[in-house]
Amino acid sequence: MIEPGPAAADTRAALPAFAPPPPNRMAWADLLQRVFEVDALRCPQCDGRMRILSAITEPDVARRILECLDMPSRAPPLGAPRAEPEMRDGDSSPERPWDDDPGFDFDQSDPEG
Repeated sequence: MIEPGPAAADTRAALPAFAPPPPNRMAWADLLQRVFEVDALRCPQCDGRMRILSAITEPDVARRILECLDMPSRAPPLGAPRAEPEMRDGDSSPERPWDDDPGFDFDQSDPEG
């Protein structure tokens, strides 16, 4: 039988405590909060924090539940493609709605900070 000597015991004591690495993925509710400033887990009635009890991953089960609730169980059909934007008079570039000021500011600050 091999027993660790005093040097091995001292090395283990000097090592820092194990800290798990940060997760590589963010929860979907945190992503919605970060991008759209919408708290998907906030109760609309009491402003309390909701929690997820279960997730439905089987398509057939999801379809049956939606049909039972008289909700559409399929995505809507794709529409026809939109026409190209019209050119402004005397301008060689098309009118793009994203070039205009939206009239409000986006808060890009860290919601946790």
